Amino acid sequence: MTGTSLGEGLALRPYSASDRDWVASAHIAHYRSVERFDPSFDDVVWKALSDIDRRIEEDRTFGLVLEGSADVHHGSIFLCDTGNSARIRLFYLDRQLHGEGLGRAMLLAALEAARDSGFRQIEVSTFDTHAAACSLYARTGFIEQARTRCISFGRRMAQVDFVHDLVTERAVS
Repeated sequence: MTGTSLGEGLALRPYSASDRDWVASAHIAHYRSVERFDPSFDDVVWKALSDIDRRIEEDRTFGLVLEGSADVHHGSIFLCDTGNSARIRLFYLDRQLHGEGLGRAMLLAALEAARDSGFRQIEVSTFDTHAAACSLYARTGFIEQARTRCISFGRRMAQVDFVHDLVTERAVS
């Protein structure tokens, strides 16, 4: 995938290893300060990036980075190959850009790239405390499959699992 303009000087481009430190620090800073996740989250992010970096070389796993002028990073989304399906991981958008349709644009670009890569289905898990993410997935054709109470990263939440069928999906506008 080549870079895709999202307007306002923002472009979505393929992830490269040089983005790794920014992706980790952005996720860790946000989830520790805003979502109040405990320090165990840091290791999960670094392990996820190590897995992604390895898998990019081995299978259809890919990542996209939202970048502004002067190469300033604003967001990321990854799809990891699980066979016929891909799993969304490390989806992040700077809070100051929320509400402008950029998260949706990033998600739709990732779905299109997944379809082009031959994936038949997309899976994602999030938490009920991330109401905006749950709403975005539902509005974009994802179907909730499960909601499981848990304690993760020091917080009592419910994990929400969604699936999006790329084969039989209807047009999402």
